[in-house]
Amino acid sequence: MGTFVALAGAFHGLGSSFSPFLSKGEWETGGEFMKELLTETLGGGSETPFGGGKPETPGPTPHNVTYFCGVARGDFIDAQKRDTGFLRGATNKAYDLGPFTIGHEDIKENLKVFHDFLPLLNSVPPVPSVTMRIDTDSGDYDSPLEITANVVDPRNKVVDFVANRVKKVFLNGFIADKVVETAEGTLGNGQPLTLGTDGMWEVLYSAEGAIEDEKRTYWVGEVTPIEVTFVTDDFTFERSLDVAATTTTGDLYCSLDGVWWNEGDKVTITEDAVVHFIAIDSDGNASEIVSRSFEKAVG
Repeated sequence: MGTFVALAGAFHGLGSSFSPFLSKGEWETGGEFMKELLTETLGGGSETPFGGGKPETPGPTPHNVTYFCGVARGDFIDAQKRDTGFLRGATNKAYDLGPFTIGHEDIKENLKVFHDFLPLLNSVPPVPSVTMRIDTDSGDYDSPLEITANVVDPRNKVVDFVANRVKKVFLNGFIADKVVETAEGTLGNGQPLTLGTDGMWEVLYSAEGAIEDEKRTYWVGEVTPIEVTFVTDDFTFERSLDVAATTTTGDLYCSLDGVWWNEGDKVTITEDAVVHFIAIDSDGNASEIVSRSFEKAVG
């Protein structure tokens, strides 16, 4: 990150007395939460972005983050505690854009405000993202399984991995992992990772500079992969829709948020939703989570 822009923020809380706009608690000026927030130093943060000794962002392009803080003077944030949106060491500017919600909404769309912080944007050249190439996709393989990871990057980076042999269990509305074997480490380009124990393995690969981590699920040895398929093909509906799935083996569980789960092969939706299914057999082996979006028709 090269530039941090904060508009109409409340870094110093919203006052210490009762206000019709304030639910006292974590936003109380001088309260425990606000004091801890302003003294947090993890990552070179805290109230003073350019505080003494603040480390630069590490390579390959080391730099300090530029901070810009804009206050909508007299909006319902600033009215409760003046200048609460400023940080020491940042570029701080106040704008008279109207009282209460008028200024609070206008500051994010005002052209003058935009032109004030525009020169700060992209002040740090972007670093080309690192691409990982995993030679083995998720699937069913003989034991032992040898996997090779490569990084497409001129700086010859390495790949970190965490490999867990897991069993899944449905417990109090959650899908919990029971890790029965684990391995982690670092692989040089072309160096193999070997999974020698039969079972279901979840492997997470990561590399500095990569856009996101890569996750693979492998069913190794005498373990049959479980497949889940959506039965419902209607992507749009008018009033309600029963979304169903089927599995090659095991019990099905469904979720509308990917966190809370219910046992069953069908769920009824009445609004836009993303439906998730997973199947788990009696040995704790599981399918990958499959998801599909459904949209309620307008009108």
